[in-house]
Amino acid sequence: MIFTLKQIQELVEKVGNEKATKIFMNYFYSIRDHLDSSDVSFIYDDDYFRMISNHPVALKIGDIVKINIYQYPSYEYLKNIVTGKKFYQSDVV
Repeated sequence: MIFTLKQIQELVEKVGNEKATKIFMNYFYSIRDHLDSSDVSFIYDDDYFRMISNHPVALKIGDIVKINIYQYPSYEYLKNIVTGKKFYQSDVV
């Protein structure tokens, strides 16, 4: 089931944002084990596929090892610890 923006707005107006959020989340939790990527394939258009085709899957570190692009933040974090350039959340201003 797909909810339209109008349906969502009507529910929010009727029961309030907090309760509407709980209703939608409960619905999602009840069906999510039965969902797969084919259930949302219709939302991907040519622009999306063009953009991800340019997205690197892996990065080569020092021409030695490839790491998945999604592991790069962890790599940088650990590298900074090893090299003494520690980064803590409290360093963010």
